[in-house]
Amino acid sequence: MYLPIPFIVFGFAFGACIGSFLNVCIWRIPNGLSVVAPPSHCPKCQYQIRFHENIPIISWFVLRGRCSKCRTQISPRYVVVEAITAAIFAAAWWRVWDMQWPPTLLLSVSYLAATSIAVFQIDRKHFIIPNIFTFTGLAVATVCALIFPETHLYERGDTIVYHAYSSVSRAIDLGGYSPRKLALIDVGLGMLAGGGVLVVFRELGKRLCGRYELTTAEPQTVTIDAHGLAVGDAPMTPWPALLKRRTDKAVISGKIRKAGLPGAIDVPADKTVHIRAGRHCVRIDGVEYRIEDLPSITIASSRVILPREVLGMGDVKLMAMIGAFLGPAGAILILAVSSLLGTIAGALVGIWSVLHHRPAPFQAPLPYGSFISLTVLAYIFFGYEAIMLLQR
Repeated sequence: MYLPIPFIVFGFAFGACIGSFLNVCIWRIPNGLSVVAPPSHCPKCQYQIRFHENIPIISWFVLRGRCSKCRTQISPRYVVVEAITAAIFAAAWWRVWDMQWPPTLLLSVSYLAATSIAVFQIDRKHFIIPNIFTFTGLAVATVCALIFPETHLYERGDTIVYHAYSSVSRAIDLGGYSPRKLALIDVGLGMLAGGGVLVVFRELGKRLCGRYELTTAEPQTVTIDAHGLAVGDAPMTPWPALLKRRTDKAVISGKIRKAGLPGAIDVPADKTVHIRAGRHCVRIDGVEYRIEDLPSITIASSRVILPREVLGMGDVKLMAMIGAFLGPAGAILILAVSSLLGTIAGALVGIWSVLHHRPAPFQAPLPYGSFISLTVLAYIFFGYEAIMLLQR
């Protein structure tokens, strides 16, 4: 089939520009900064980058990877993200052209590709998936279903939505065939298959594996204060990050080494106590203290029980958004493959932890959103063939 070179070149250039914007999102959004203001600038000397110094990919090489004013080195991550985004956009646009899918599908493919690249980087480093990506994606998928229903009705190998439409139509009398109705049902079923399934797994995981116990032969230092909790030499974990649910509790038993508690009692040093910390208060031997009134307390403990969130809501919302774009079959396939990748990565982390005498494998969080993102990128290029193969 004829390959439209100008079309692919434009896709590459457009992808490079999107990659430049993704660099801004990857740095600013997790830090609570605006992606609009201030304009791009050197983080060291605050020099505002001029237009000709901000050309994706090219400017980094022209400037030799340094600020033109203070000569501070610019991380190669910026040009890598731009180049990868450009290559993925060019390949994805060629894929749409080659498969003779509707041109309007370029909007969905481009948004999914860009979001996957950004989420991969942010979740890998910060273990968060910003709502701006998922909520915007849900809106884009719904608008596409309303305005461009062909973005959901192209031949992609799955027939689940067609059977579902027929069943629902007969049950509630939708008033005849309508592409928009069918596209919206595809969006709804995809959200249910992606986000709904993960909600069930999240609740089951919380009930079965919702806490982990740190037990050591020798007492280790545990520090708690109004801000959070720290075990050993690890950095302090803020209470909101540790106790995410109303029912979450941290349980510590040991001897207090240092304390000066407010109120009626002052626990003497070297006294064995039992501490239960909730989201708003801490109970020490049955006496309750508000977390915001808690001074720093150091405990020597050989047993600490901490809550564990098996799956974050960010992953749930991300899969709901992906399902809204790709439909139920695509969502289920991505769930299966990303779970397999996460399991393999978790096993490798566990083996590495054991070999290097590091903390137990279950203490090492894995950025599941990053595995979902990698799977989505693979799905863009191989998803159709995979679903056709599974339906044989």
